[in-house]
Amino acid sequence: MARRLAASIVVLLASGCQAPPPRALLERLPAAAPPTVFWRRQGWVTIESEALGGRFRAALVAAVGEHPCVRLQLFPALGGKVLDLVATPERIAGYFPQARIGIDHRAGAGPLPRHLLVFAGLTLLEIHRPISAARILSARAAGTGWSIVLSPVVESAGVTATLDRGGRIIERHYDLRGASWTERWPRDGRLEIDAEAFRIEADLELAERDDQPPPGIFDLKLPPEIAAVEAE
Repeated sequence: MARRLAASIVVLLASGCQAPPPRALLERLPAAAPPTVFWRRQGWVTIESEALGGRFRAALVAAVGEHPCVRLQLFPALGGKVLDLVATPERIAGYFPQARIGIDHRAGAGPLPRHLLVFAGLTLLEIHRPISAARILSARAAGTGWSIVLSPVVESAGVTATLDRGGRIIERHYDLRGASWTERWPRDGRLEIDAEAFRIEADLELAERDDQPPPGIFDLKLPPEIAAVEAE
């Protein structure tokens, strides 16, 4: 009997068994993601990184739902775009036109590169996939709210979210092959992303519903002169 009990404990520990999320948390979250809706949003984005730096006008189109899709373009005060990025659960692709460097990674094609475009794409996908009870892998009390481990949009990324007592997202922490960064929402419309190698600040305008986004908006073909970054 003692041996069977010990064996059961080992199996539970090895499987990472977690207690179910508390009812008080589940009551504040939808059981599953709502139907997909499309939104447009503009704003200003400031980036500090080796790959790109400055303050830019942002144009964002997003499908919000269980299968999020995002298209982000950044423009300087004068001149052409400095960033074009598409992110879906199956593909993250984007490039910097001036630097002629980009990324084009499809699910199942090996490890994701640790690159600013990938970090931005993963973050945008998580932002536009609602947190539902079905996505919670584990939860624990944290201050007056909860810390929850989420089933990520892209499997290779680890995502942990901190929610307040009402279920509002305070921050999300990401891990990807040893790289980590944190997304915070200090107030409505204000987004901050911090990592050791970069910082992003965004002041976003109110989102506008888009019932019929342009065809192909979530498809992006990298120009032939763009050198694609590979995973190191």
